[in-house]
Amino acid sequence: MRRIVVILLRIALVLLIALPVLILVYRFVSVPLTPLMVLRQLQGEGLNRQWVEYDAISPNLRRAAVASEDARFCGHHGFDWTEIDAAWSDYQAGEGLRGASTITQQTAKNLFLWPGGWLRKIIEVYPTVLLELLWPKRRILETYLNIVEWGPASMAPRRRHGNISGGRRASLPPRRRR
Repeated sequence: MRRIVVILLRIALVLLIALPVLILVYRFVSVPLTPLMVLRQLQGEGLNRQWVEYDAISPNLRRAAVASEDARFCGHHGFDWTEIDAAWSDYQAGEGLRGASTITQQTAKNLFLWPGGWLRKIIEVYPTVLLELLWPKRRILETYLNIVEWGPASMAPRRRHGNISGGRRASLPPRRRR
């Protein structure tokens, strides 16, 4: 039993050291694959993915993502304590569980972890803190938009929103005035 504990501690130590190194590499290199992408491949859904650089992603799409997913993205350090507190209050009032994850937390989850579960939410804290310490917000948003699942096995803002406007850029058309 002691041998198993020692092996598990060594694995944990390697992961604690390897994760910051990998996050630093991904700060400068596009993410080639994530656990969710592998999972979707194993489920037979295929993979539609093409990395889109930040400047090629429509500012409208970037704003829409921040507005809908994490309105305080620019003002927090990975955790939106206001939303976490509100979600907890709602739960205590009997309204059921609801999400309070930030874009940084979702990026950490999509980069290194798997969908669902409380254990994952606990483990997600470490890479979330590392992302906030080692990446600028611009890189977090760029990576989020490139690895979030837009539809069945689709992790490509270019394909998903390029089709809306018929353009080649990852664009989301601006709101039309009436």
